[in-house]
Amino acid sequence: MANNNYIPIQHIPPGSNQASFDFTGLDTQGDGYKELIIRGKVQSSNGFFSDYVTCQVNGATSGYTRCRLAMLDNLNTSVAYDQSQTHVYAGYMGGTYLGQWPAIFEMKIMGCGTNLRGTTFVSRFGYGGHAGNGYMGTGFAGGYYDSTNNITSIKLMAAFDVRSSATLYGRK
Repeated sequence: MANNNYIPIQHIPPGSNQASFDFTGLDTQGDGYKELIIRGKVQSSNGFFSDYVTCQVNGATSGYTRCRLAMLDNLNTSVAYDQSQTHVYAGYMGGTYLGQWPAIFEMKIMGCGTNLRGTTFVSRFGYGGHAGNGYMGTGFAGGYYDSTNNITSIKLMAAFDVRSSATLYGRK
């Protein structure tokens, strides 16, 4: 990613089941980051088909607007727009019901290095069952955090299994 000016900031390696991935100790304005990207390979430890990966910044549990356009669980297209929420969507991932089938997601966070506007989120994600399972989910999500505060922490929330990992990158 060096060729497009993104540098690794923090990595959460595979390991143990976790309820959240926390990127802390950030100072996006002080360090001059204009954008952040989180790339993850994740699967839920829950024994059902699928689950969301959600995101909060700075520990804030309100002030988010979110939307999604996705095909979830082999069903029809899902479209949603929600205001006054507790989080935004980062991705969608498979559960352990049909085996191992991790999701890949990428979330871009913009407006985190300025005190002139709020923070905007854009995500894309996808996963699919292997062999004869044929179960999948894919889509796009977006959102807005109505605050001009410097981004100092990012929390991804889900029931992550032992194979899950995520890396945070920044662009100055």
